[in-house]
Amino acid sequence: VEAVIEIFQSSPATIEYFENAANAIANLLQLDHIAILFKKNHKPVAIPGKLSDWGEWEIQALAGNRAEDEWVPSTSVLKMVERDHQTIYKVPSEDITRSLEEVAGLVASPLVSKSGEVIGAIYADRRSNMVGVAEVNRIDAKFVELFANGISLGLERFTQERQISEIRGTLERFYPSIARQMEENPDLLDPKSANVSILFADIRGFSRISERIGPKKTITWINSVMSRLSDAVLRHHGVVVDYVGDEILAMWGAPMEQQNHAEFAVEAALEMIGLLPSINKEWAEEIGEPFEIGIGINSGEAQVGNTGSDIKRKYGPLGDVVNVGSRLQGATKQLKAQLLITGSTANGLPNQIPKRRIRTVRFVNVKQAKEVYEIPFQPNEDWSKLRDEYEKGLNHFENAEFRKASQQMAGVVNRWQNDGPSLLLLAESVRWLQSEGAEPDPVWQLVQK
Repeated sequence: VEAVIEIFQSSPATIEYFENAANAIANLLQLDHIAILFKKNHKPVAIPGKLSDWGEWEIQALAGNRAEDEWVPSTSVLKMVERDHQTIYKVPSEDITRSLEEVAGLVASPLVSKSGEVIGAIYADRRSNMVGVAEVNRIDAKFVELFANGISLGLERFTQERQISEIRGTLERFYPSIARQMEENPDLLDPKSANVSILFADIRGFSRISERIGPKKTITWINSVMSRLSDAVLRHHGVVVDYVGDEILAMWGAPMEQQNHAEFAVEAALEMIGLLPSINKEWAEEIGEPFEIGIGINSGEAQVGNTGSDIKRKYGPLGDVVNVGSRLQGATKQLKAQLLITGSTANGLPNQIPKRRIRTVRFVNVKQAKEVYEIPFQPNEDWSKLRDEYEKGLNHFENAEFRKASQQMAGVVNRWQNDGPSLLLLAESVRWLQSEGAEPDPVWQLVQK
């Protein structure tokens, strides 16, 4: 009992754990050979070491009265354990192979993952020339099965603790308030459907600047920029989900529910834009030119939870809401806009936040077209006039009044020459005006991801 309790209470993070377990079983039951094996590619990550390979299995630990002998386990017995998910303690009479020729008794018990998959086994035998009792009986088998259950639970606990430790470390670094919530609610990061706002922010001119300043300065520069942008996310109650090269992905609305997540996301985006002058001033001599950022925000239902693999996991969203947010960030380049949002995000904003309706847009690989709006940074009276004049032209365009739209947008472009949405809408209006007989389509088909 003491030996069993010690295994249950120990951590499988060391090689000694498996050696101690094998020795404990061998000593308790006076076995000739006792091996702890794992299925290849099923062994939990970070379980150290192995002794040798045996077919589809690898031996993790070996003990017993004759452990030094040249010995191999029976692959047919291991296949039976894997197939039946049950402990075996009789020599299969129908398959006496070389590995079973001198075996008077054996026991093999599966190591099972939380999902019910056989990931390994405890395999033991007694040889026929052993002095005394050679048979492996039901009580012996139950002891081995008890150890197998203990090791299985230990492996599952170890895997969970390792994942939780990684996630908690990330949480404590990037969003300490959520880490504190996890102490009270351990299920906070469980997979669920949530209404969220997704923000993508991309650094413009990154490739050109990085090529000029070299890799060492590029890493230092991008780390500094991402730190400043991430701080803006955290100050507005968001979660930094990931960094992909020169792009940052952030989320609001999960893991903790937030009723005004769209407003938080827009406020964070506006702060990011407001940080650019000080960041550019700080890096002026190093990078040689100012840089801008493009930001896309989309809101909607997403599947959120831990994704990745046993090697690395992260908490984040999945679904069309993410795809649209990414595509929208890309559209800022074509529209020469700093901050674009979808209609679903706009619906979550208070009326006092100014916005301009840009177009209805159909994104690549997204079935439903989306309303797209621009949020200005520090708008003034001139911007309000631009919005009103632009939306007049947009109404003409969407009513298929392309001549009126062209005339209206020509006046807008003449006054606001560098306004990207106006330039695009003028070009579209002229194109449709020249396409006599074609079926009008007011939706802008975004061809780039």
